[in-house]
This record gives sequence, C-alpha cells and structure tokens, in this order.
Amino acid sequence: MPGSDVGTGLQISLVAGGRRYDLVVPFGAQVTEVLSVLGIASRANPHAIATPSGRVLGPHDTFDDSVPTGSVLSVVPVTTHAVTRDILNLDRGRSAGGSRASAASAPGGSGGRHREVEEPAPLPDVDDSTRRRGSAAAPVNVSTAHDVDALDITAPRSTLGGPATPARRSRRETTARGLPAAPPSLASQLIWLSAAIGAIISLVAARSLADDAGAAARASVLGVPTGWLPAAAAALLTLGALGLAALGTSVAHRFAAAATAPAMGLAAGLTLPFGATPGRESVAVVAGCAVAVLALAITRTRVEVDSPGDRTVMSAIGGLGLLVGLGTVLDWPGHAIAAVATGLGPLLMRLLPTTSLTVDANQLVDTERLSTTIWSVRERGAGRRRRVTRGDMRQRFEAAREIVAIGTAYLSLTTAVSGWLTVTTPAPDRTSTWGTLALLVAAALACGYQSRSVRDRLPRYSMLAACGVLLLAAAQALLATGWSGALVTLFLVAFGIAWVAVASSAAIAKGYRSTRMSRFADGIETLTVALSLPLGIVAAGGVEAIRRMTSG
Repeated sequence: MPGSDVGTGLQISLVAGGRRYDLVVPFGAQVTEVLSVLGIASRANPHAIATPSGRVLGPHDTFDDSVPTGSVLSVVPVTTHAVTRDILNLDRGRSAGGSRASAASAPGGSGGRHREVEEPAPLPDVDDSTRRRGSAAAPVNVSTAHDVDALDITAPRSTLGGPATPARRSRRETTARGLPAAPPSLASQLIWLSAAIGAIISLVAARSLADDAGAAARASVLGVPTGWLPAAAAALLTLGALGLAALGTSVAHRFAAAATAPAMGLAAGLTLPFGATPGRESVAVVAGCAVAVLALAITRTRVEVDSPGDRTVMSAIGGLGLLVGLGTVLDWPGHAIAAVATGLGPLLMRLLPTTSLTVDANQLVDTERLSTTIWSVRERGAGRRRRVTRGDMRQRFEAAREIVAIGTAYLSLTTAVSGWLTVTTPAPDRTSTWGTLALLVAAALACGYQSRSVRDRLPRYSMLAACGVLLLAAAQALLATGWSGALVTLFLVAFGIAWVAVASSAAIAKGYRSTRMSRFADGIETLTVALSLPLGIVAAGGVEAIRRMTSG
C-alpha cells in the first residue's frame, strides 16, 4: 500500500488528553494493547480510536494497512456497551465501535453489538415525506423490505436509510378501511333530533323569557287557558333529559347522550314558570344549568368510560351557572349578565382548540438520554416512555377532537341564548343599547369566521347556527333602537349579505382561490374575537359604571 512502511510498521500520531504521541505501531496490534503501553487505557477502562475520515476503531480492533501512515488519530472514551451501541459510525465497512455493518464485513471485532442485518439502501432523493400529494408512490420490494410494526411510530436504526416500506395493518383496520362507513342507527338519529329540539326550545324560551306583557296577553287561546303550558314543557324536557342520560348505556351512544341530555336540561330550566320578578332570568339560567349538570352526571355514571367531552360540557355549563349566580348575588341586571356571557363565547371558542390537546413531556424529549434533572426524594417522576405508539397518539387526538366538538357546540348554544337574552331584557341607557347591537354583530362575525378552521360537522354547523341566530338578534336590536332608518338599513344589509353569499359561493364552486381574501377573513376573525368581550362590557353598562366610579 502506498504511504506505509512494512518493515518498520505503521507510523501514526495519537492525540489523548491534550498530549500527542508519535509512535510506530506494528501491524496486527490491537488498540487496547497500544493504549495500555502508553498508559492511556486498559481492558477495564477501554477506549476507542477515531480517524479523521470518521472511522472508529474499537478496543479490540487491529491496526492494518487500511489506516494511512502519518495520520493523526484521536482517542475517544468508551464507557459502556449500552452507549457505544448507538454510536453511528461513518465508516460502514467495518464493525467498529457502534457500527451496524453486516456479518460479511465484520471480522469478529468488538465495540458494537454484532447483528446480521442487511446493508440499508441509500436514501432516495424523494421519499414519502418529500413527495407531493398528487404524485404516485414509489414501488417497494416487499420481499426485501424491513418489517416495521404499524403500531409503532419509531423505526429501527437500520431502516432509516432504506426506502419507505408499507407497514403492516391489523385485520380490524384493513377490514374497516375496505368496508363503507355504516350509517348512523335510528337511536342515534333520534338522540341528535332531541338535541336540536332542545336547542330550539332554549332559543324560544330565551326570546319570551322577559316578555311579560306578551305572556299576559296570551293567557288563553280559543278560550283554553295556557298558563300550564310552561310548567308542562319544563317537566317534559326534564324527563327527556334524565331519560336520555339513563338511556346512554352503550359506548356508541355516549357522545350523543353527552351532547343532548344537558341541552334539554338547559331548555327545561329556561321554560320554568317563574313569577315576574327582577331576577327571574338569572334564576331560570341557574336552574337550567343545574338540570343540565344533573343529566350529565347521570350520563357519566351509566357509562364506565371517562370522556373528556363530558368534562368540557360540565365546565361550560358550570362556568355559565357560576357567572349568572355571581351576577345575581352582586345585584347585576339580567342584561349585564347576558351581555358578558355573549362576549365571552367567541373568545372561549378561539381558546378551546389550543387548550384541548395535551401531550406528555416524555413524548417530546427522550428523557432516557437527554434528561437535565432527576427526580427528587419526595416525588418520583412518571414512568418514562421508550416508544411513541400510534395508538396513544390516536387516543389523544380523538380526545382533543371530542373536546373541541362538544365544547364548541355548547359555547355556541350559550352565546346564542345569551344574545337573545341581551335583546329581550331592557338596556339601562342609550350607550348600552347601541353597544348591544355592536356586540351581537361582532359575536356573529366571530362565530361565522371561526367555523372555517374546523373540519368536524358538529362544531362547524353549531357556529354557523349561532352566527345566524345572533344576526337575527342583531336585527331585532336594531329595530328596538327606535331609529327611523332602521328598517331601510336592515333591508339593505340583508340584501348585501345575500348577494355576497351567492357571489362568493358561485366563485368558490368554480375554483376561485384568493390568498388575500383569506388573509382578510383572518383579520376580520381576529378583530371580532378581540372586540367581543370589550363590547360585551360596554353593552352591560360598563361605561356608565366607570363614569360613576371616577366621578365619585
């Protein structure tokens, strides 16, 4: 070999601990023997040697003519076998420390776990992660491909350089993908129909909750007294909510029961026949929240599965009841409580997707090898995960999806009901009247534009329905201002909205796409979400309250 002297051996230079050793090593000498003579290492404290080209010579490897003469070699420590077996050797032609070479190229050396694996193919320029969506997948030789478990996201190190291989699928997953999706059962359809009926009754009850004069005028219809109708409706809705909660014994009906029973319970509370007292609206809302939480509690006891959507519904209804109860204790008017609840709705819808997904810290950082702190004596850390499984990721995603779906539906219902309560209850002053109109318009736009960012049908249609209900409430609020041009303005705005809806739908159906319009819609969404709560405070009479506080 050119550059080597066979008679005298191999002339090399070793760098260890900041010192340089120039020596001549005989061919066939082991690395451990040479380092032991120099006093650098021993068999109890093994070290390896790294060449400038990236090749690693293990403690029991020998010096041969593959090492060029005159080269400068670095001595690296080798602590345990558990660490060196994961060292990636740049030289794949030899079984050096941490290398994963095949049996044909490994002359019985040490420094890494010896495995009879095939040499991975070179990494292609275009793989599954860089291929465009429309392009076809590259053909794969299944007979020589590595077998990767479909339930494990992580793959062995030997498969990282090879082509992408189709993972094995379980029999259940293959069967589920091959067959068409089963249509919903009749029980599920009836349950969702009950949820829609409960939402409609809630809106109607909120519309007529503060209309005492109209209720007195309609005391009888065709000579038949109608005073018993609210009590009968409340009783039927309560029984329906409790019945749906007790009916949801199947896991398949758990989602529908958790979404339907509290809605009917809230409608039952809003239709209770309370007397014409100043705080009847607050008492009705608190009673509806109590019945809804009771129905949800029965649902959770009937099904033995802990659902994050149930906790979301309970948090939303409990928060609404807490807000109404606190306002009642502080002697807030019903208009102020409804305005604050309407302003909080779009903001909570915006925050819900961000707070729904929780990921274990051990799945983001490999704490087995990159831990910066240790557990204390008082508290031991949670069990560390060695693998990130597909099942765990699917479970967390489905939990976040359920939280967003049910939480958005109930926040939309709460915002719509609160919006109508804001319109039906009298405003304290002129500023609150116009603030109510601005609040309803901002909340409607916030709900409508936020529906673009969700893919599930339940949250999308819930926000669109809330947008339509709030627009109708805004029209009612505009007519209630007493402005002479309210009717003409309402007609022009309705005509403009209809024309824009038809024109945009036709353009989108023809394939029109505009990044500027999308960014403009994002700006409107952000602006309306940010203005909802301040406008709610203005509609609640916050300006007058601040004026009284500052004037003394």
